[in-house]
Amino acid sequence: MTDSPPLAPVITLRAAAAPPALRGWHGMIERSHAQYSPADWMAWGTVDPTGNARIVDVAPWSPAASAGVVSGDWILSLNGERLDTFDRRGALVGTRVRVTVHRLGIAPWIADLVLMPPPARTRRERLPLPAYPQVACGRRLGAKQRLQWRHGVKKKSARCTYIRTDQGLARSIDRHRQCHEPPPA
Repeated sequence: MTDSPPLAPVITLRAAAAPPALRGWHGMIERSHAQYSPADWMAWGTVDPTGNARIVDVAPWSPAASAGVVSGDWILSLNGERLDTFDRRGALVGTRVRVTVHRLGIAPWIADLVLMPPPARTRRERLPLPAYPQVACGRRLGAKQRLQWRHGVKKKSARCTYIRTDQGLARSIDRHRQCHEPPPA
C-alpha cells in the first residue's frame, strides 16, 4: 500500500480588490446665476472676458476656506480648468489644486489647496407626530381639517361658536344644544 496524501479540492485565491478611490472635495459651490446681483453681472465682463469665471459659496471648514477663499469670490480656474469641468472630472483625496481667485478690488491671485474627503452626511431626525387626530368620525381627515384641529380654528354661525379642539369638543356640543334647543315650557 502506498501512502498518498488525501485529495482535496483546489481553491484559487484572488487578491482583494482595492477600495474605490475617494473623490476629493474642495468646499466651493457654484452660485446659481439667479442669485447674482446686478453689480455681479456688471463685474463679470471685467473679471474674466471669456466668461469662465463663477462666483462661489464656500463652506467655513473646507480646504478652500483654509486657503483664503471666501464666499462671493470669483473663481477663474482650478488647475487651469473651469470650475464645472473640474467638478465633473473630479480628483482624488490629497490632490494639490491651484485655484485662480479674483476678489473685487484685488488683482487675481492663486490659492493652493489640498482636496480632502467630503463631509459625512448626517441623517435628518424625524419630526414628532402631530398633535391632531388622523381619523375623526370614522373618516380620514384632510389637510384643511387637520389644520382646523391643530390650531383650534373657530367656526362662527349666527347663534353660536364651534371650537374644534379635542378638549373643547364636549363643551362646544353642550353650547350648541343650549343655543339651538327651545327653552322648556
